[in-house]
Amino acid sequence: MEGIMRIDVSGHQFTFPQVCACCGAPPDTVWTVSASRSRGKRVVHTTSKRWDVPYCKECAGHASLYRSAAGIALLAFVVGGVLALIVGDALGALVFALAILSSIMVFWRLRARATAQRKAACSVSGPAVNYLGWEGTVNSFDMVQPYGIAFLVANRTKVVNESYELRQYLNQVAPDTEPRDVQRPRRYER
Repeated sequence: MEGIMRIDVSGHQFTFPQVCACCGAPPDTVWTVSASRSRGKRVVHTTSKRWDVPYCKECAGHASLYRSAAGIALLAFVVGGVLALIVGDALGALVFALAILSSIMVFWRLRARATAQRKAACSVSGPAVNYLGWEGTVNSFDMVQPYGIAFLVANRTKVVNESYELRQYLNQVAPDTEPRDVQRPRRYER
């Protein structure tokens, strides 16, 4: 069990372990993860859900820088493209080529700076927890493994769609948290 874990939990409230999701240090801030969805054609209704995940300020800083790299690179590309249209002709083509090159360089430099800001205990350079959305009461998250295991143990009775291997692993790690009265649908059994 390594890397990023997909976790499906059912409910409206969950226990997020009170450690930094990235490095495991005591948290002093939160990283908000959210998802939105819209329905309707004439009248559009947008629903959003968000969760505050415990983080330390250092990890929130490098995760924020990592995530913003794509947007800043896109902005550099758009500004260069507009300048290329204004200049026009052969010089415009050169400006456009430089815009492409500069946006790639900005992207990789920001990502490299975020990676350089990581502590030795950090799991990833970017966000350690991503909220993928929900269907009914089932909420889906991607979490780095150390924090994901702690989240699974803390919300053991709310886990759905767990694999047989994951259930066996959780029974070994946290045997006292195995729900006794939960009947799992047959399609999830092996």
